[in-house]
Amino acid sequence: MPCRAVGEFMPANTGKGVVKISQETLQQRRREAVELVKKGGLSAKIGLAFLKQHAAA
Repeated sequence: MPCRAVGEFMPANTGKGVVKISQETLQQRRREAVELVKKGGLSAKIGLAFLKQHAAA
């Protein structure tokens, strides 16, 4: 990202953009999330959050 001048307006990232990913990529990310859950600790928390968010996709 290029540097911005002091005081230059920068729109906030609202997180409402929709990004489409392929089904193969989504399945791979789900497998990775399951591995994080198996690993335990903070990794499990991250993996569970992903799986909860993408369970219906």
